[in-house]
Amino acid sequence: MFINRRKVFMTAIVAAVAAIALVTQIGASSSDRGDAIAASQNCTIVGTWFGVDGTYTWVNTTTYGSSATVGQLNYEWVKYDPTLGGLFPGTVRWTNSIGVWEKVKRHEYRFTWVCYGLDAAGAITFIGRASGTKSMTNCDHVNIAAVIECWVGEKDINTVPPDFSFPAGDPTQPPTETRMPLVQAVH
Repeated sequence: MFINRRKVFMTAIVAAVAAIALVTQIGASSSDRGDAIAASQNCTIVGTWFGVDGTYTWVNTTTYGSSATVGQLNYEWVKYDPTLGGLFPGTVRWTNSIGVWEKVKRHEYRFTWVCYGLDAAGAITFIGRASGTKSMTNCDHVNIAAVIECWVGEKDINTVPPDFSFPAGDPTQPPTETRMPLVQAVH
């Protein structure tokens, strides 16, 4: 059997050049990882987010559930009007809002969360439910469109229609969220 040494040698050189090019490309990509992630837009809603509209601020933790396309939400209200603009004058605080999300498109998610308004004695003054969409404009920013529904007192929100509803957010500043970055303290 005759082996063409020149052909084997040239094949080895081509393979070596291809391997060097591949390693160089991987190194460039990993050194510029942030831009590569942003460029690919292959990010998810999972994370911790700072939220704001014209009146309210919150921190939202979004986690995976039974798959990569559904999960849970946990909102902690930082700055808010517990009376919802005077609709519930006896309300002094809200519970955290707990909810669920579902991915519907590449950068679009549906969500629903529920919270309870409480008076000074801890009695339920209202039940609030928000449902809407979150659209990722990039890996670190989300625009929100939602409707808030409210039930006065304790009611079964799964069978009783809401007493009233209104769009979420300040009309001059729609709700948005910004991803919390990982920051390393410098000592």
